[in-house]
Amino acid sequence: MNLVYKIDTDGFYIEDIIYQEEWSKPTSEEQNSDFTPTLLNPIDPSKGIVGIQPMGLYKPKWDFSDNTWVEGDTITALDNVKQSKLRELKESYAEANYQDIAYMDTKFQADTDSQNLIVSVLSAGSAPSDFFWLDVTNNQVALTYEELQGLSGTILARNQTNFIKYQGLKSVVKQTETLEEVGLIGW
Repeated sequence: MNLVYKIDTDGFYIEDIIYQEEWSKPTSEEQNSDFTPTLLNPIDPSKGIVGIQPMGLYKPKWDFSDNTWVEGDTITALDNVKQSKLRELKESYAEANYQDIAYMDTKFQADTDSQNLIVSVLSAGSAPSDFFWLDVTNNQVALTYEELQGLSGTILARNQTNFIKYQGLKSVVKQTETLEEVGLIGW
């Protein structure tokens, strides 16, 4: 039995494993001759097994062309990519919160100015009887105070869903261990 090192298809170290060699056995005719056993399961990186120990590397990766261990992802490179991904997700989150929103069989603008204006009107506590709000095509849509509260609630619910998604994606980014994993994360 030997201690060997399991790798994935990209060459990244997975874990140490115990490896049992299997040798060919002579047939009854070969038993009395000069039989030379053959190793049936050689250690082979293309089969996910490496016999050389990875030493002193942050994220060891087997280089199939040179048959050596190399530094897979450096901590600094990974941290930089993670920070960039977190900035990208923050921008996507903000953008998602200010998209037009469907309510009462039409779409309303929900950009920063629109959301701030809704808050201002709602803080007044009532709306005039001839109150209207413009939809995305600038059509006047008559809204009661309660309907404006409903529009605000729809925006709030959408933004809360976006917030939960954003927090989850941030957590995933922080837990990634390779540049490739970070690259797979998107809004």
